[in-house]
Amino acid sequence: MIQIIPYQKKYLEAFSSLNLAWIEGYFWVENKDKEVFSDPEKYIIQTGGEIFFALEKDLVIGTCALIPAAENSMELGKMAVNEKYQNKGIGRRIIEHCILWCKEKEKEEIELITSSKLAQAIHLYEKMGFRIVPFNDGELVYERGDVKMKLEL
Repeated sequence: MIQIIPYQKKYLEAFSSLNLAWIEGYFWVENKDKEVFSDPEKYIIQTGGEIFFALEKDLVIGTCALIPAAENSMELGKMAVNEKYQNKGIGRRIIEHCILWCKEKEKEEIELITSSKLAQAIHLYEKMGFRIVPFNDGELVYERGDVKMKLEL
């Protein structure tokens, strides 16, 4: 049985390793990635965000972060699922959990940045209710991120 749990320090290494494996598999690790993975507690948890882990028994098979973006908005980011568990609905379950968490915290929207190269991910986000929106000036944080999506809650 797979469960989604909030941040626990003992799983922090899995957060970075799953994400780095995913990023290196499709793109390259950027300076902003290195910064966040050097201290996820500082850049995510201590800013009012959350990191979730998808567990099968005690094995982390997926992860995702919600990072404060604006007053009532969170950014869904740093989402990765172990390659062996992809295409089994784990990503969908993580996103559903993130949406529920944001609603409980009375957030108004969730945004994310992805790449046009990731058609399958974009399709999943669209099925979850996210819509493609234009970038604001100076908003490009990652070179690989050329698609912005938003979900109104």
